[in-house]
Amino acid sequence: MNDQRLKNAVSSTKESRRKWSGKGILFGLLLLAAVIYVAMHLGEGREFLQLVRHADPFWLIVGVTYQAATYLCAGAIWWIVVKHFNFDISLGELSALSLAKLSLEKIVPAGGFGGSLLLVRSVESQGAPESVAAATLLVDVLSSYSSKAIANCLAPLGAIRPITSKAGKARAT
Repeated sequence: MNDQRLKNAVSSTKESRRKWSGKGILFGLLLLAAVIYVAMHLGEGREFLQLVRHADPFWLIVGVTYQAATYLCAGAIWWIVVKHFNFDISLGELSALSLAKLSLEKIVPAGGFGGSLLLVRSVESQGAPESVAAATLLVDVLSSYSSKAIANCLAPLGAIRPITSKAGKARAT
């Protein structure tokens, strides 16, 4: 009886240590990448602050709102997927995860691999099986490519706009 308890305690400790060491390594790598990124783009930060100081507050609010809506929509897409598989992960958690995923992809340019890994591991850490995490990643990739395809199809329509001639007739250019 005591041998079994000891084995369970040792395996539980090893499992816990593996989880924490993986999170520690990930956090350390993210922190290192953030320091490198900031050091490389210090001048850009000053230029950005100069732009912000002279910007119209209305457009700053529009930009921040648009950006927040982007993360919320990505989280909502993932929320629909996990709900389909009867798992309960909040929309807020998934929206925050979308912010973390995008930040990781921008800071560590690895072709989106780091962000994808973060998404899968985070969904799994909430108790979802690998199949649900994989489905979430698949829907993420498909929705990303679909939105890019739609934008590329609609972009030429924005370039063709009516121009009113002096006679008042619209003509396409």
